Amino acid sequence: MTDQPIPAEDQVLYTFPQAAHKLQIKENTLRLWVTAGTVQHTRLGRHVRFSDDDIDAIIRANRRPVLTGKRLPGTR
Repeated sequence: MTDQPIPAEDQVLYTFPQAAHKLQIKENTLRLWVTAGTVQHTRLGRHVRFSDDDIDAIIRANRRPVLTGKRLPGTR
């Protein structure tokens, strides 16, 4: 895979509702993350949009490793 830029006419940019739907989270949560500056996004003037790369970055940034050797409360 190359790191060639994708031509603008071939890029899909998602609005807040579309991106939140793809991420299966509330739109307000996504808005809060953008306001806090904790998620990758694109600004076109005052408009915020999300590319597939942005959505992938949000998923990667929020991944948590499996905890090994830890037991759940109430288990032996």
